[in-house]
Amino acid sequence: MADLIKKKPEFLDTISLKKIKELDVRPILMGGQDPFSQIMSAISALDEGDVLKLINSFEPLPLYKVLGRQGYEHFTEQFDNEYHIYFWNTGNNGQEDQTVPAQKEKEDTTVVIELDVRGLEPPEPMIKILEKLTQLPECAVLLVHHHREPVMLYPKLEENGFEATANKIEENYYKVLISRKKQ
Repeated sequence: MADLIKKKPEFLDTISLKKIKELDVRPILMGGQDPFSQIMSAISALDEGDVLKLINSFEPLPLYKVLGRQGYEHFTEQFDNEYHIYFWNTGNNGQEDQTVPAQKEKEDTTVVIELDVRGLEPPEPMIKILEKLTQLPECAVLLVHHHREPVMLYPKLEENGFEATANKIEENYYKVLISRKKQ
């Protein structure tokens, strides 16, 4: 994970409440749905200077990477089994800005392609994932729904220029976010 902000940024305590847009995804998760599209819609709807306050039942580690690539920083507070994650745009796309404007515009859009391999017998999940990665557009990440953490897949991803972050959602359910390594 990139540099995590440990201390709450001062501006989060002084920002107008009107600038903080809140999204509680726990009801969506309890309904068996993936809240990713709602989160991305909320991010897209933010005006300049707005902050998204995401309320979740777990820390969404893969989301940090996806939004970090779009120039978002985050701060996370944990209260028992509840996480409050604040996202705000720094405008630097997670790196020093050395791209030409036309390239930068293309890189700002991250497409998420989902693949569910739960219930498949080995080696079928790995085969399906590697096949899907050969078709993955440059601006995309692959979000895999898996019944276990695919540790045998990681060396193959490394060989092919990809990296992954796994997040255990519940017993026998992992979300694995696979993306191209930055060059």
